[in-house]
Amino acid sequence: MSDSQTLRRCPFCNAKAIVIPQLYGENVRWSVSCTGNERGCGWTFFFCETRDEAVAAWNRRADD
Repeated sequence: MSDSQTLRRCPFCNAKAIVIPQLYGENVRWSVSCTGNERGCGWTFFFCETRDEAVAAWNRRADD
């Protein structure tokens, strides 16, 4: 994964995040999910067309 595709930590609980490919009908959609379920978070950003789009959307923050 290049630096531009490195996932930022969860904006809510600061846990690591992972990219998940999901079958949606006959197409693959991409989501990013927080791994902080044990902290009660587990926030997920759903269904982008591409992996890069999902990573960019996850990494975008209001203060950027």
